[in-house]
Amino acid sequence: MIIYSNVLQHLEIKLKRGRNVMNCLVHSVLFKFYNNTTEEQKQKAHRIYQTLHEECGGKEAGILAWQVDWNVDQRKGWTLVQLGVFTDNDALQRYRLHPRHQEVAKFMSVISDWVIGDILVPAEDLKSL
Repeated sequence: MIIYSNVLQHLEIKLKRGRNVMNCLVHSVLFKFYNNTTEEQKQKAHRIYQTLHEECGGKEAGILAWQVDWNVDQRKGWTLVQLGVFTDNDALQRYRLHPRHQEVAKFMSVISDWVIGDILVPAEDLKSL
C-alpha cells in the first residue's frame, strides 16, 4: 500500500541508526455526515483533511503516513475515511491536542459523527506489506 511507504522509510532509518522500533500506531477514523450537511461542507471537510497532518507537524511530530478519501463502501453511511500512522501513542496524543486538530474537530462535530479505531502494529508486520 502506498500509505506505508513513508512508514517503511522511517523504520529503515531508525533501524540503520541502531534504534529498536517495536510498534507503530495505526489511527483510523470513519466519518458519517449529518443529513443536513451540505455538499459544500462535505467537500470542505475532505479538503481540510488532505493537509491536516502537515499542519499538525507532519513527520517531525511523529505522523509517518496519512491518507484521507471517500469511503468506497458507503452502505452504512460512513462516507469519509482517515488513516494515519504514528510513531507511537505519544505522537497521536500530540496530534489530538494540536490547536489545528482541535479547530478541525470542532468544525467536524457540527457536520458529522465519527468512530475511531487505534491499533498497535508491530514494525516487523509493516515491513511485509
